[in-house]
Amino acid sequence: MILSILATTKLAIKQCFKTCYAWLLLVLSIFCIAGAIGRGSELAMVRQISLCWLPLAIVVIFGVGILWMGCSSIANDIEEKRFIGTAVAPVKKSSVWIGRWLGLVLSTALLLAIVFFMIGINGKLAVGSERPHDKLELLPESREQTINEIYEQMLIDASRDAGGEFVQNKEQKLETMKELKRQLSWQYFPLAAGAARTWDFSLESFSLKPQEKIYLKLAFLSMSGTTGGADGMLKIYNKNKNELVAEFEMSSDARGNVYYEISTDKLVGASTVRVVFENASEQAEGSSVLIGYEESLEVFAPIGGFWQNLFYAYLMCLGLLSIMAAMGISFGMQYSFPVAIFSAFVVMLMLVIASGNAINEYDSESSCGHKHNGEEEKTALYSEIVRKSAQGVSSAVHYITSAFIDEEPLSKLGSNRTISESKVFEWSVISFIIIPFFLCIIGSVVLSKKEYK
Repeated sequence: MILSILATTKLAIKQCFKTCYAWLLLVLSIFCIAGAIGRGSELAMVRQISLCWLPLAIVVIFGVGILWMGCSSIANDIEEKRFIGTAVAPVKKSSVWIGRWLGLVLSTALLLAIVFFMIGINGKLAVGSERPHDKLELLPESREQTINEIYEQMLIDASRDAGGEFVQNKEQKLETMKELKRQLSWQYFPLAAGAARTWDFSLESFSLKPQEKIYLKLAFLSMSGTTGGADGMLKIYNKNKNELVAEFEMSSDARGNVYYEISTDKLVGASTVRVVFENASEQAEGSSVLIGYEESLEVFAPIGGFWQNLFYAYLMCLGLLSIMAAMGISFGMQYSFPVAIFSAFVVMLMLVIASGNAINEYDSESSCGHKHNGEEEKTALYSEIVRKSAQGVSSAVHYITSAFIDEEPLSKLGSNRTISESKVFEWSVISFIIIPFFLCIIGSVVLSKKEYK
């Protein structure tokens, strides 16, 4: 079986490069990259174009091409009676499918690797050599420290409200602490004027270099729950040396999500970075509120490398193209080429719409069987079937592609964030093994019936 798969794969690769489609994809991609050169000077926009929009356009071009080649690869052979010999020859139908799919994926992988390498060179020239960033871990002792701070403040507030001293025994205090730990993930915590909050983050897995940057993101709400500003001081320390690294004076103009860049020069070799925010605004004037402690502040530091990040994005995009190739081959086994390519494009369009959850309109009140005068309206059986089917397709697509959609590798490239290795592995299993396996079974059965006609 292995030899027959390898032979079919070799023929599929030759067929792919004999046609004009493979070279056309490569030429179009080169034109896209060349057209992206000479953009504006704003670094964020340059990064977004070079490492997000440009790869996305190329993946769309490759997706159309691989769907086209997948539909034509076996459909043309069936129409020209080239598969009649396998009805009596000892070649398994699954071997034919796997060989065709593998040949198409390997050919696309080679072309896409060339294109992504050019994107990487273009990205390096456009945005420099800054490494991708990943989020630092908040240290457990930092969480415990904050729990104690909040508990003490609640104890003082309770004593004030009761008009006297509020006393708890050891068991009651432990129970209260347990409840506070449970609620920390969602509660909001206001800071009184002059009060401070401290975060300690681990740098153990980060090998910082001089003249790099770490990024801080602070989140604030006003006392009423709307986006508010912040008055106070933000200080960053190298905890190992108790050395002040940077400080920022904040004002009420610092609203909602606030971002800061800090040089790593004084953090090289450190294992812990400490961030302290001291509130300077009076509560009566609308003191800032820190969103749930662990969500209030996020710190990102450089890790890994640019090319590693680009490779992960390449694998996840290739996985998407692998599914398109598998779908195209299975459709090509069932219909003639024109019908196969039309059907495949329609199905892919439906899946794209479903992945965007575009059927939410069916859930709106206006489509739930209510007239404007308040009377209930019976939903037609056909409309109900369409609604249920659309919801089912959307749920299935979201489930299958959740690893890819949640990770958004191209957006991570554009934002200079590290792509998760676990997400890459999860998506690779789904796109290179699970989905092609089921499509292989369908295609093999269809091919078996086609041969005897």
